[in-house]
Amino acid sequence: MGLFDDEIEVPENDLLEKVGKDLNEAIAIFCHRLVDKHTAEDYRGYSRPYQSTNEYLRGIYSQVDMSKYNNALTVLSSGDHVFNLLYHDVFNIDTFDCNRLTEYYALGFKLTAIKVLTFKQFEDLFADRDDYERSIEKYVINKMPFHYQLFWQRLLEKRQDIDFERPTVFDFCRDVGYDRSHHFDYSEARTRYNTLNAYRNPDGFEKVKENLKKANITFKVSDIREIPQKFGAYDFIELSNIIGVLMNWIEPELLISIIKNIYDNNLNNNGEMIFTYRYNSPTIARDEVYNEINFGHKRELSIWPDSAGSLMKKGKLK
Repeated sequence: MGLFDDEIEVPENDLLEKVGKDLNEAIAIFCHRLVDKHTAEDYRGYSRPYQSTNEYLRGIYSQVDMSKYNNALTVLSSGDHVFNLLYHDVFNIDTFDCNRLTEYYALGFKLTAIKVLTFKQFEDLFADRDDYERSIEKYVINKMPFHYQLFWQRLLEKRQDIDFERPTVFDFCRDVGYDRSHHFDYSEARTRYNTLNAYRNPDGFEKVKENLKKANITFKVSDIREIPQKFGAYDFIELSNIIGVLMNWIEPELLISIIKNIYDNNLNNNGEMIFTYRYNSPTIARDEVYNEINFGHKRELSIWPDSAGSLMKKGKLK
């Protein structure tokens, strides 16, 4: 008997082939530790997904009038950008990520958890404690669409076969708060994630749960440079900290051209785009990119006392 009571039947099709390929890569990372957690696996086609955002999305999005947005494009990552957009009644959301495994966590595990759990159950699960609620995790996995269910069942069972210990979904995530070797304070984690996200409170959670019934959410594997070719036009685009990360090895001129290409091809007139954050990149490089951009109407969004987000509007200021 494995971790799960019920076997699932999956028809032979292209989706099953995709899941099998992604599962093999996840097993290589999670079970055989073929790739170092913090170095070589970063920013490749397959890596551990982030458990939660470290961005103050509740504060950032409160400074933007989202009532006028009909659709949005956002990085998927942990899924928190999606759920914060849903909190603000943005229902048509396309997502992208260069990490193929984010889909299984964000749109498989976390999205299903919001749908089927109470707020207390969700918090007991996602703000991990020593008495981790494995029964809740199992319940969520068994409620997923079949391809996500298959992925998590096989991945966790494979890890247990190797380690003889019962792993959890969060063991697979890339977040120091859920790496038990760091002896993390889980009450602190609960406070942190609830502060960052508008949906991590009873009222916000219920609003997002209800809005998921009306939502249209898609995912494509895509590098930021491929956005103009793979996606259409949007009222709001969230690039998160991608530009800041790329500043480590790409010249500012190229970064500006990437932003300009998305601005020209994917942002609707009067649409807005968050294109970088100050806290996650060298100040000189970040300021050079920000100051050299001569298109759109830029403004800063206050995040923390020493941090700011950069928002750009296309078209005339009102």
